[in-house]
Amino acid sequence: MADLLALTRKESLLVTRFVALLRQEQEALQRGDATALPALTTDKAKLVDELNTLAIQRNKTLELEGLATDSAGMSAWLQRNPGDKTAHKAWSDLLALARQARELHEQNNQLLTLHLRETNEALSVLQQEVRKSQLYGPDGQSSPLTGNRIIDAA
Repeated sequence: MADLLALTRKESLLVTRFVALLRQEQEALQRGDATALPALTTDKAKLVDELNTLAIQRNKTLELEGLATDSAGMSAWLQRNPGDKTAHKAWSDLLALARQARELHEQNNQLLTLHLRETNEALSVLQQEVRKSQLYGPDGQSSPLTGNRIIDAA
């Protein structure tokens, strides 16, 4: 019983840190600061590994209690222990934090998609301009620049 409470509290602390990283990521995306993203991604990956380890430990503890190794198992454990208000609150807090993290992740994904689309559009425009100004085509032959010289207009 105490093991599940301790694990849930540890998970909550890690998810709180994860949410903070997601907020930092969102701020970097809003500023267009791509240089901040690799470090944030590394930090998020480390936290995900730690969270996965804690989830495995929680699931093993549930299994030892003869319960399912998922959120349904945790709900069943809480139903078996209705008087443990601290555990109920800890689990409820963890679920709320997880929802918050999911929402932030989805928002960040939308921002990334927007930046990617804008970048692709800018690259497309630049590539069109390069093709217009090329003296040689992809086959290595000179391409006429009709309309760009005064003599062509005459």
